[in-house]
Amino acid sequence: MLNAENPGEPDEYGFVGIVPVINRKIFADLILQPESIKHGGRRIYRVVIGGILFLFLVPKPADGSDAQKAFVQPDGTWVLIARDIKRIPFLDQWLEGAANKT
Repeated sequence: MLNAENPGEPDEYGFVGIVPVINRKIFADLILQPESIKHGGRRIYRVVIGGILFLFLVPKPADGSDAQKAFVQPDGTWVLIARDIKRIPFLDQWLEGAANKT
């Protein structure tokens, strides 16, 4: 796909972007190591880069799912989801662990 300069369809290698917020603030410097988890019978690769949590879903979700609506679309639009970090358990736990180290 890269060699052919063909981005493919949004759901071929779709990903969701979530912006974790703490007290209504975005932390654009936040970067965390990528990891792979299993959730609901599907593999999810997740990484935080530039304060955005990227979730890559394998295999792709069913057509018309809410997740697909949050993928980058063929027209270039992309819906980012803002979510309080307390609603993202693994990030909330990481933040608490980081706070306890200081």
